Amino acid sequence: MQKITRQILLLNKNCSILNSKNIYQFARFKKDFDSDLSTFENVHQYYQDLQRFASVSDRGILDLQQSQFQNMITLLKTKEEAQIVLDAYYNFIGHRVQLSQTLQDQFIQKLVQVEAAELTHDIIENHNFLMYYPSTQTIEKIIESFSENQDTENLEKILKAIKNNLLLKVNSQTFAPLFQNNNNSDNKLSPEIYQAIFEIYSVRQIALSEQQLQEMYIAVQNNADLLPKLSEYVEKLNLKSTVTQLGEALIKLRAGQTGQALKNLEETMLYDNFNAQSSLFQEVIQALEGQYNNGVEEVLQKIQNKFPQQKEHIQNAIQKLKQSAGKQEQEQKQEPKQEQKE
Repeated sequence: MQKITRQILLLNKNCSILNSKNIYQFARFKKDFDSDLSTFENVHQYYQDLQRFASVSDRGILDLQQSQFQNMITLLKTKEEAQIVLDAYYNFIGHRVQLSQTLQDQFIQKLVQVEAAELTHDIIENHNFLMYYPSTQTIEKIIESFSENQDTENLEKILKAIKNNLLLKVNSQTFAPLFQNNNNSDNKLSPEIYQAIFEIYSVRQIALSEQQLQEMYIAVQNNADLLPKLSEYVEKLNLKSTVTQLGEALIKLRAGQTGQALKNLEETMLYDNFNAQSSLFQEVIQALEGQYNNGVEEVLQKIQNKFPQQKEHIQNAIQKLKQSAGKQEQEQKQEPKQEQKE
């Protein structure tokens, strides 16, 4: 009896030692976790220890804290580690941790920072199931990353997600990086991307800035399918300005409707911010080359009279058109002579 009692006491002592050791390890982990991240070599080690030492409920739910995920974001340094933190993100949500909107924005922006923006797609597409509503700044950073890296495939994916989900908030600045990078790159945006942007802005009644509209008109001027969609968008939101009149003039010229184009060009005088140096006006002048006549000169003279401070630039435009018309006329006269020689 004494022997059995002695064995039981010894077993209790060993269990006590083991429990004390586990408690000590957990307490040490909690202390390191809460105060000193330098004790972890990388986010992978941190996540392993977190899963190893976190307490588990009877239902198998890990006792995870929002601050722990914040630490993982802090420890995330490389693209290779991004997938680990993404797995942890789903794990935290699956174990009923309510991550703040700000913290989730930080996570998405950190993924972009470590050049893993493509990992954000599923989160953005399923954001409502994850109880996450990204800020417009966060979406803008994702788009900017795809645009800078000329990642057309992922750019089209996120635009599709935005188009199909009205709960994803965007504004007139969300797609600004696209226009800026498009003008500074030989790899221009695809028609599909522009069409998605038109549809998003049109459905949500978001007005583009004049600079953005100008870039839009120039970018799609030679696309017969997109031009009507841009015109519909401008008309739907009643975006009347010098830029839209010049843009519509450009559309008419590309369609061979010179008379209608001159009406739009003349209506630029209804506004006070006409700029003869703008890239859009230069595109209109270029589209008029070879079509110079008294009607064109009359309209340009009217604009010059309305904006005398623009006289020099408008005169240059007129001179350019005259030279182009003269050159074309000379070429036409030479064609019959060449035919006679043949």
